[in-house]
Amino acid sequence: MTELVAGSRPVVIWPATNGKRLCAYIVDAIVVQVVVALTAIAFSSLVPKKDRRIGAEVDGVPVFRVEPGTQPDWTPAALAGTALVIVAVVWLVFFVALIRWDATLGKRLMNLRVVRPDGSELSVVRKAVRAAVQPFCIVFPGGTLVNGVMVLVGKRSRSLNDFAAGSLVVDPSDLSRHGYAGAVWAD
Repeated sequence: MTELVAGSRPVVIWPATNGKRLCAYIVDAIVVQVVVALTAIAFSSLVPKKDRRIGAEVDGVPVFRVEPGTQPDWTPAALAGTALVIVAVVWLVFFVALIRWDATLGKRLMNLRVVRPDGSELSVVRKAVRAAVQPFCIVFPGGTLVNGVMVLVGKRSRSLNDFAAGSLVVDPSDLSRHGYAGAVWAD
């Protein structure tokens, strides 16, 4: 049973509301998009450049002008390398947030907390696993869809990264609304 200690009476931990989770998700998605854009811009400067051909037709004759070394040469290796760097940076952002606040930036702004289903704090390994799954749940449309369905129809509103890490997103402010202002998280 998931409980908190509030004086002498146990408190059942309920998952955060879907509205707050959606708002937190939107903030986290914006954070991911900014991180992706900045990382891609920074990494694209490292990609080798190729000549850029600018074409036109003059009196029915094709005329090309070449600007040497001005266009990034996005080979499959360069794309794969960029994707790996982006996933690593996004993982690092979420991992640091979980270590610092027990929440992502969006969850922190919505006053949500990521805990184990028994209410205890996640271990560093579980935080790392949750952070590793998070980019795939936000960046890829399929992950977003699966996560949304899992949160909406699941019994405890747990997403894919919650299942992977054995976590639950809760709203500590719900305790005070139900008369448990003195409750503390059980360890």
